[in-house]
Amino acid sequence: MNKHTTLTPIQPGSSHPPIAPAWAAMSAAWTTQVQAITGRGDLTVIVTPGAGGGAPACITFDDGVIEVDAAYVGVDPSLLDPADPASRDLYPVAWGLLTHEIAHAEHTRWSPDPLAQVAAEMSILLDEARIEGRRLATTPTDRQWLRAASLKLDIADLRAPDSVPAAATIAALVLARADAGILTAYEVAPVRAAITRVLGRRRLRRLEKIWRRALRTADADSRAMREWGRRWCRVLGLHPEIRYPLPATGAATLTAAVAGVMAGIASEVTATITAAKQALADAQKRADERAQELSQQKGKKAAAEKVFGKRGAKLPRAQRGAEREPTSQEIIDVNRLTRALRTAARREPIVTHSASATPPGRLIPREAMAEQVQRHLGQIPTATPWKTTSQQSFPNPPLLVGITIDVSGSMNPFFGPAASIAWVFNRAVGALPGGQSASTTFGSEARALTRPGRHRDPKVRELVGESSTRHFTLTVNALDHALGLSTAGHAARLLVMITDGHFFHRDDVEGQRNLDALAQSGCGLLWIGPEMSHPMRGAQVALLADASQAGPIITRAAIAALANR
Repeated sequence: MNKHTTLTPIQPGSSHPPIAPAWAAMSAAWTTQVQAITGRGDLTVIVTPGAGGGAPACITFDDGVIEVDAAYVGVDPSLLDPADPASRDLYPVAWGLLTHEIAHAEHTRWSPDPLAQVAAEMSILLDEARIEGRRLATTPTDRQWLRAASLKLDIADLRAPDSVPAAATIAALVLARADAGILTAYEVAPVRAAITRVLGRRRLRRLEKIWRRALRTADADSRAMREWGRRWCRVLGLHPEIRYPLPATGAATLTAAVAGVMAGIASEVTATITAAKQALADAQKRADERAQELSQQKGKKAAAEKVFGKRGAKLPRAQRGAEREPTSQEIIDVNRLTRALRTAARREPIVTHSASATPPGRLIPREAMAEQVQRHLGQIPTATPWKTTSQQSFPNPPLLVGITIDVSGSMNPFFGPAASIAWVFNRAVGALPGGQSASTTFGSEARALTRPGRHRDPKVRELVGESSTRHFTLTVNALDHALGLSTAGHAARLLVMITDGHFFHRDDVEGQRNLDALAQSGCGLLWIGPEMSHPMRGAQVALLADASQAGPIITRAAIAALANR
């Protein structure tokens, strides 16, 4: 944005820096956006390290090329979506530099005086605030970007000691931007005071009239812009064609004043970038979580297909085991558990109490007396003597129950109770409106015992023992996908695990992670096993020493598991 390089035409045949491969996508995206913003299809943007012709950014009018030094982007281009307007908050300075050059492309349609070099430079200097003011008049939202670009103003002259030309340059770059609406009069007040000490009030007022006239000058009025440059030289006592050297020593109060303004803008820019980076990190986190969720859903679907196979297919006979008639106690347990599950799954109605000044409702004597007293005293009654109570009832939700049974060697003494408990649960859930259940076994393999919805088997199916203890996590995932145990909704959900918990390390770790996720989603967890079991964290536990008393214990545990979901 150097006041010389932005407006000095580059002669035909001049070259632009090659675009580094990493910045090709951003250059193309910015070109598309600039063409859309300006309505000019002849503009091209180059973003690459070292662009700008020695300045942070520049525009060459002969070929319509805008260059922006990639150093001012400050973010790895591979992490950006340059086509997304929201990403501009990550590089406000770079986008501000581009916005400034867009303003030049739209509003610099005059030509400097080729015969008066110093006067031409003064005209170019005055054009900096003019084109930003014009841009702001049509697009007020660009103010934040132009303020950020102000951090890269060409104030090389400020490194020299205080002098009349330096003070005038700062006035054109800083005070004129306040009149253009980019900066505020309050924040540039210290700069104005420092300039006044160097120029004096009278001379500053004369310069102020010139830059304010420049701000109102039409885009193509070369005659006026050249005249403002010559008047600027006359006020400062400069020859319009001869440049004099600045003093080498002296105070530098101007530099300190401008630095204060820049510090305030820099804090704004830092806050914008920090917030944008946090938003980017949050978006990336959500994307990662979504990707992980999709991966988990895919894994659960694969688990369900492996365990349950194709819908409607019969289970291999080797998986089914022998069948027997249920005992009278098991039938009693089914009826008891059915009643308990129906009650446990029910949602209590929401009771709402409200008060009003008029019927209907129940009259509250104390409030009625307060109302009479208020009326007697001539006050506007505020008492609410009528109270009403309403209930919002909900339909009973369907119950979804998944059952997984450990059929490894260590569970062999518990096979009888386990088969009985699985049958009781399946029959009880099947007796409820909309109830769905499914059961699996895990050991050397993961197998389906009953498919989702197939819970009306009249006979109890005995379990087939296996030698190893694997695939606990696989069966939990299969049941989750088949029944939607982790899907929050209207249904009440319960996972029943019949096992002693003697797992290999992987099932131990991954299984606990899955149970935690199910519990967090609102699924009840019930762990049933022999006395020497090792239950996982978060489940309602029922350890049985005497399998003959399983019915009442399991019923109480199931109610507790559903209540805690």
